[in-house]
Amino acid sequence: MSTTIKHSTSMQTSCPNCGFEIKLEDTIAAPLLARQEAEFAAKLSQQKQQIEQQATAEAIEKANARSKLEMEAKSKQLEELKTLMQEREEKLKLAQEKEALFLVKERALQDKEREMNLTVEKKVTAAKEEMFQKAQQQIKAELTEAQALKLKEKDEQLSSMAKKIEELQRKATQGSQQLQGEALELQLEENLSAKFPHDKIEPIGKGVSGADIQQFVISHGGQPAGSILWEMKQTKNWSNDWTPKLKTDQRNAGADIAILVSNALPADIETFDFYEGVYVCAPRYVLPLALITRQTLMGIAKARNTSAGQKDKMELVYDYLTGSQFKHRVEAICEQFNAMQADLNKERAAMNRIWAKRDKQIQAVIENTVGLHGDLEGIAGQSMPQIDGLEIDLLANEQT
Repeated sequence: MSTTIKHSTSMQTSCPNCGFEIKLEDTIAAPLLARQEAEFAAKLSQQKQQIEQQATAEAIEKANARSKLEMEAKSKQLEELKTLMQEREEKLKLAQEKEALFLVKERALQDKEREMNLTVEKKVTAAKEEMFQKAQQQIKAELTEAQALKLKEKDEQLSSMAKKIEELQRKATQGSQQLQGEALELQLEENLSAKFPHDKIEPIGKGVSGADIQQFVISHGGQPAGSILWEMKQTKNWSNDWTPKLKTDQRNAGADIAILVSNALPADIETFDFYEGVYVCAPRYVLPLALITRQTLMGIAKARNTSAGQKDKMELVYDYLTGSQFKHRVEAICEQFNAMQADLNKERAAMNRIWAKRDKQIQAVIENTVGLHGDLEGIAGQSMPQIDGLEIDLLANEQT
């Protein structure tokens, strides 16, 4: 009897890389399985290495592409910067040329301005000299030497009065009619006090019924010679109610003469006249009329002191005041005053036109200079130096 022994070996193992379970029926298959497992592991390692190499190549390619884009952007920025620098150099060169041209024009303008000032000064001096010569010749032809000296003194006073009246008119335009009227009253008071320092000038207070100012005439010997009642009106139209009221105020105040000063006069009066029992005149004739009426009151007072023919002399003086001879005398003085006033107004108008034209020219130069500085500052930026006289505060002060 023979005995057959079957040797069977069963073995189960798993792949360390893929995890598949492999069952070996016998010990003979074990070397083959190990070789296959090694080959499979080698293939996996090779595939892994290829994947890693491919990922590395893609990363390098992306980095190169990104670097290329960055280089192209920087190159473009460099080209734009070069173009901007060239444009700035061209603008700076053009600005320097404009500045040089501006300096040349400015020097020419300054030369013309100095020449114009000299010409205007010569013309003004010549005109004043001619006017002075004409006035002297006319005065010498009409008056004696003593009267000429007195008239010269009066002319100076009239000139001073004209300046004060002009200043008063300028101030009057800035306020209401009430303020203008108060300014005229104050100016009249100052003019009368300056012209007649010996007289007593008393303004009538606000809220008190009556006129504006009462002038008490005092003679050189210190004796009272009478009084003049002044009423000022600052309106555009004449009112017939003014004269009756002023006559009533005259009686209440006991004044010898009443004078109504107004810009608006009755239709048949241009300068001054004796109208409905009172004198009416324009503001510019105040001092001439005050001078004559004052002399008349002093004459009447002197006549009162004489015992013989007192009444007749007073009547003569009154007739003289209300007659045409007195009017013609004052009109002659006023005509000279009007001529001087007209010449002065013409001279002032001419100078105002010259000053206005010069002011516009200076303003244009300042604006162009500031514009040029602004252009250069926009090009150069903070490196542009500050120029004295072009700061905002200084320019604002100059324009105001």
